[in-house]
Amino acid sequence: MKISVLASGHSFLHRSLYFPLLAFRRELAERTLRMRLFFAPREEMLDCDLLVLASRFFRQWQNTRTRNRKNEEELLAFLERARRGAGRIAWFDESDPAGSCDFAVIGRVDFFWKKQLFKDRGLYLRDDPAVVRPWLDHRGLPEMAFPYRPCPEADLPKLRVAWNIGLMDYRALPGPLAPFANWLPRYALRRRPDWPRKAVDLHFRGRAPESAIGAQRRLFLGRCAALREKTGIIMAGPGLVGRRRYLKELRRSRMVLSPFGWGEICFRDFEAFAASALLLKPDLGHLETFPDVFVPGETYAPLRWDGGDLEERLRFFLQAPERAREIAEAGYDSFARQVLATDRFVEHFSRLVRNGPSGSGGG
Repeated sequence: MKISVLASGHSFLHRSLYFPLLAFRRELAERTLRMRLFFAPREEMLDCDLLVLASRFFRQWQNTRTRNRKNEEELLAFLERARRGAGRIAWFDESDPAGSCDFAVIGRVDFFWKKQLFKDRGLYLRDDPAVVRPWLDHRGLPEMAFPYRPCPEADLPKLRVAWNIGLMDYRALPGPLAPFANWLPRYALRRRPDWPRKAVDLHFRGRAPESAIGAQRRLFLGRCAALREKTGIIMAGPGLVGRRRYLKELRRSRMVLSPFGWGEICFRDFEAFAASALLLKPDLGHLETFPDVFVPGETYAPLRWDGGDLEERLRFFLQAPERAREIAEAGYDSFARQVLATDRFVEHFSRLVRNGPSGSGGG
C-alpha cells in the first residue's frame, strides 16, 4: 500500500504528525505500508493508495480568524484535483481540541482523522461552536470568520482517532538540530528520575493569556498562588524558561499542573509522564485518544474543569507523597510501554489506513 503524507512543517508543533511514521518506518514497510513524506504538493504525491493531508499545511484556511471564501475555494479545488489522482484521502485535523472547525472538507475526503475524539460522537452533530472547546465560556472568544459547521450525520463514520502528540521525540536537542531528531532512530526514555531527589512540589511553566482561551489556566494558577501563600509550597513557574532548564525542572518536580489551553491534551502532559511527575489535569474522561496514557487515579490525578477540587487534591498529595509517587511512576511506566512498543503503533496505523473500526463511542 503506497501512502503519501503532505506534512505541515518541520517545527516542534508539526513534527508530532510524522515522527512515528519515520520512527516506525521499517516496521510499517514490513506490513507493506510504504510511506513517502512531502512538505509541498508535487505531482508524484498523488501516485498513492492513500493521501494523508495535514490540516496545518493549509494554515490560512484552518485558522478560523484568517479563513475566507477565497482560501476555502482554493482548498476545495485542491481536494478535487487530489481526488482524481489519489486512491483515497485522509484529512488529519491537527487542531488542538477534540472538537473541530474543519467539517467543510469532510464531504470531499474518505477519512477524517484527529488526535482525539469525543467519546460521544453525537456532539459533532450539534450546530453549536461551544462544542469545539466545551470547557470555555464561548461568549469571550473572538468571532469566527466563517460560521461554525457541524459534521453531517452521513459523514460521522469517517471520524477516526489517529494518534496524539505523545508519539513525539521529547529530547532536549539544541534548536538548530531539533528537526534532525525526526530522522534519528527511535528515542529511549531517560531513566526514571529518583523520587527522593525531587525538590519541587508543583511545576507549571506556560502562558495564561488574558483572552478567553486562557481562562481555565488563570483560574487554576490563581488557586495555586493562594495555596502557596498559605502553605509555602515550592512551585516552579509560571514564567517561561529555556527548554533545557524546563526539562531539568520537570525531573526535579513531584507534581505538574496541566490545565487545558487551545485543546485538552498538550506536550506538558507527556513531558510530565517522562519526568515521572504526578500529572494534575482536568478530567479527560470525555475523550478517546491514542496512545491513551490517561487512566484517572492510576496514571494521572483528574481535576474538576472549574478547579473546585484543586486545592484539596494538592493538599492531599502533599500529605501523601507515597501515593503521589505511586501514580507518577505508573504514569511513567505506562507512557514508556505505549510510546516505545513498536507493535502498538504499527497495528493501530495498519487498522487506521485499511478502513478499520473507528473505535468505541457513539451518539
